[in-house]
Amino acid sequence: MLPVMAVATLAGIYVAARRTGDILVSTVVTGAAWIAMAGSLSIRPQVLSFGFAAVTASAWLQSATDLRPRWWLVPLTWVWACWHGMWTTGLAIALVVVVALMWSHRHNLDTIRPLMVVGGLCILASALTPAGPALWQAPIEVAGVAGFLEEWQRPSVFSVPTAAAGIMLVTPLILALSRQWRPTFVELALMALAAVLVVTSARTVGLGAATVAPVLASALQGLLPEPRRGHSRGQVVTLALGSALGLAAAALLAPSAAAGQTGMPVALDAHISQLPTSTVVCADAQASSWLLWSHPDVAPVVDGRFELYRPQDLEAYLAFEAGGPPTVEFAARHACTAALLRRDSPAERALSSDRAWHTIAARDGWVLLGVAP
Repeated sequence: MLPVMAVATLAGIYVAARRTGDILVSTVVTGAAWIAMAGSLSIRPQVLSFGFAAVTASAWLQSATDLRPRWWLVPLTWVWACWHGMWTTGLAIALVVVVALMWSHRHNLDTIRPLMVVGGLCILASALTPAGPALWQAPIEVAGVAGFLEEWQRPSVFSVPTAAAGIMLVTPLILALSRQWRPTFVELALMALAAVLVVTSARTVGLGAATVAPVLASALQGLLPEPRRGHSRGQVVTLALGSALGLAAAALLAPSAAAGQTGMPVALDAHISQLPTSTVVCADAQASSWLLWSHPDVAPVVDGRFELYRPQDLEAYLAFEAGGPPTVEFAARHACTAALLRRDSPAERALSSDRAWHTIAARDGWVLLGVAP
């Protein structure tokens, strides 16, 4: 699934950059955005959100230029809202563009009213997903547990993705200050939005890079001696063939990559499979999602989807992982009859020293514990 999302995202960013830049420029911008997204590439739906953001930003930039509404943004917003929680970025882009157009005083309300209608319909579309208007509460709920998630912390300025995103933001600014590129007010507003996304959290660094991609392409295109050329049939065919070959290579390599899983307690698979159905397992945070996927018949107390839990539940779970009496109390309170933990971790030592628990199996740095009969 990851290769499919990755190819779709790269194609989306390239197409968004290609609307304002030539082949060379679009390739460079896509490569830079890919590096900026490197910290968020995993088998999760957020990967496709980066492509959605680039396409949305490009479409609104076009609408800001010709004042033509892109009605297809409405169904795109609906699909994005069904796909991942970062869909709110699309609304932020729409709001920034409309406000920038009004602030520039170059257009009156009548000329931008169709664009405002598109933005309003995008909001309405998000309320028509299977989740209904309750979807709007999701960002608030996630914000409540953001402090427990590493990816929601401030990004490190020394990380490669942050540096790549920073270069994507600084480059058009330098070109503007040196008068080699004359940005519109809307482009400057999108750059500001992208900057906010980059500095907000590690998770949104790639989102900021995707948002600024079409702006960067426009800035770099001005450095080339020839104007931008449109798409040719050969270029479209090459892009399609390249994507198909990439997916084919990923399909061939997938079995060997899956067979070589590392870091997870796969050596304990047979022992976990022997646990009774619906066994409640106190699992290590890093193994909990793997456990949920590989052994759906058992029930980890907390899995990697932290946004589904209350802050107090996560605080109790952190106390469990810290070891000592809270570990034993947590296991008893949640009726855990098994535990999957790293060997010599504080939680493993606390349960192993308790007479109620015994070791079922230990392999590759992982220990499966059970309540003593």
